[in-house]
Amino acid sequence: MDPALDDQLLVRRFLGGDEAAFAEIIQAHHPRIRNALCKILRDRQDAEEVAQDVFIRAHRGLVRFRGDCSLGTWLYRIAVNLARNRYWYCRRRGAGQHDSIEGIPGMADTLRDPGVDVHRDIEIAEVETRAVATLEHLRRNHREILTMRWERHMSYDEIAAAMGCGIGTVKSRLNRARANLERRLAA
Repeated sequence: MDPALDDQLLVRRFLGGDEAAFAEIIQAHHPRIRNALCKILRDRQDAEEVAQDVFIRAHRGLVRFRGDCSLGTWLYRIAVNLARNRYWYCRRRGAGQHDSIEGIPGMADTLRDPGVDVHRDIEIAEVETRAVATLEHLRRNHREILTMRWERHMSYDEIAAAMGCGIGTVKSRLNRARANLERRLAA
């Protein structure tokens, strides 16, 4: 069955009073939300705490979910907003951000061609390692948008909904983020 249809059914069940439907929503979306938060916050513990907050907010706010975007996109938007709040809270308190790259999966799935030889695999692994390390040094908003596009495979429409901006803005921000990443990789 189509995940979007499953989500619509789960939302209807939850709004009809079936609390078990919300547990199914958590089960379906928690891993992706937590992984996205790991990439944004760069700390597993912070990501897990914020992920819990995402689902608490979603539980309270699901009655206001209009269905203009997918449930996953709506949850991701909540996650990004809470991650930004956490970032600014830590920054104001002088805690800074963690420099760990734990939890940031590589881009091997998008770079790897199943028919390549071992030497090519080694080259790809080296490029992947450099790209992931370089991604860590990009501004947070560039990391976020590249993660949405490359890791989550979100469409421009979904990214626009998650970021609360227009498609043209998404395209220009992606272009600037890619150019910044390429400049840093070339350096």
